[in-house]
Amino acid sequence: MSSKKLLAILSRYLWPVDSGRKESLNHYFKELHENYGYEIKIMCFMESSQHYDPNDLPEYIKEITVLEDAGFAQKLGNIFVHSFLGSKWPLQCSLYYSKKNLHIIEDEVKRWRPDVIFTEMIRTCVYYEAFADCGAVTIANLDDLLSKRYLRQAKFENSKASIAGTYNEKLPSIISKITQNKLVRRCILRAEAKRCEKWECRYYELFDYVLMTSDIERDELNLKMHANKALTLSVGVDCEYYQQECNAKKDMTGISFLGNFASAANADSLELIVRQVLPKLTLDYHFYVIGNCPDQVKIKFANNDRIIFCGRVDDIREYIKSTCIFLSPIAYGTGIKTKILEAMAMGVPVITNSVGAEGLYVCYGRELLIAETPEDIARAVAFLFENPQVGQEIGDNAQKYAQEHNDWNVVFKTFKMMNL
Repeated sequence: MSSKKLLAILSRYLWPVDSGRKESLNHYFKELHENYGYEIKIMCFMESSQHYDPNDLPEYIKEITVLEDAGFAQKLGNIFVHSFLGSKWPLQCSLYYSKKNLHIIEDEVKRWRPDVIFTEMIRTCVYYEAFADCGAVTIANLDDLLSKRYLRQAKFENSKASIAGTYNEKLPSIISKITQNKLVRRCILRAEAKRCEKWECRYYELFDYVLMTSDIERDELNLKMHANKALTLSVGVDCEYYQQECNAKKDMTGISFLGNFASAANADSLELIVRQVLPKLTLDYHFYVIGNCPDQVKIKFANNDRIIFCGRVDDIREYIKSTCIFLSPIAYGTGIKTKILEAMAMGVPVITNSVGAEGLYVCYGRELLIAETPEDIARAVAFLFENPQVGQEIGDNAQKYAQEHNDWNVVFKTFKMMNL
């Protein structure tokens, strides 16, 4: 197989793999290297507290270039010139953009001459100018519609969501302080939704392909743009791995939830469960919170001895399979939720809400239980505790669904559709 070249421009360093997004990107690149013959180079920004370690790199990644954050002056200049006055860039784009990085990417494209350019989310699409005329196939992996997500965040009363997402800790302090005000943040999120909608459409026009994680958002975008450039590159799961038996001792009162709780969306979903759902349970339970959880989040729930913070674990199967219910109502968000698919692939019955089930072609009571209000979610928990045979049936159906729709072998068919 002849060697081809793919340059990925990412908003995050992919290791350690501590989020569903990082796991998906690793699987995409591994498949493209092993079965499509691509050499893969990554140019990426670093999230707060991350450090580049050459020993992290798996064999399917040829090289990493770390892009430097824009300086304070450039960030403010971008916001006023590009977001407020000129092209109405999303703030995400203004915060990630610098002329220096543009030239670094441009030079690498001219030197290495990749066959494919892969950008990740709207914030790295902003570097389109660096490779617009290079002749490579251009892919904008938008993941989901940020315009829709920001509108949902604006409506969530106690949202901790930032206008900058994972970039929040790198915001200029003056902007960070201003956006802590709920009213200001809500206004900014609504304005940002409009900017994102404009540039989602613009990048749809500029790039050869646009990738979404769910068919629903793919169809929304294609319908709006009167074309078929958007394809689904969904969230995948290794069904064989998750179906394996593991060292899980069953807690018949166990409920689990998974996430990186440094993320505002996960922290807000956790708060929804702990503050609004758990107090309505009249039965005995243990609630296992699995994943990285900052101390400031733990402290808020320290008075509930039924909550068990497991931290980051080596094998999530041992923890989720030890519980009877995976409880995952999602405060806000868009696209398909990796954590829900993983629990489904394990055969553990899932209770979620319509946001959590979005993008999945499931039926209530067959593959999932879906409830919207805290009262109804609590009733669903009680129902499964009292009817374990129903939970077993739902878990079995969910496992079959994950195998048929979201096993990696199914997800990777999109690469053939793009003739990669």
